[in-house]
Amino acid sequence: MNFFKKIADRFENAMVAVTFAEAGEFETARKIQEESRQKKPRSKQRRKTLRPVTAR
Repeated sequence: MNFFKKIADRFENAMVAVTFAEAGEFETARKIQEESRQKKPRSKQRRKTLRPVTAR
């Protein structure tokens, strides 16, 4: 999952939780926030890192 997709998903979950909280469903809002905070296992594939460009 790319970086921007993760941010969009977290924002969406936060807005859903806010909507429930505004409607008075505080426990549901807390549950949504807790579920979105749980760490998901990372893939074992290594990320490619960018190397700094050196002056010649």
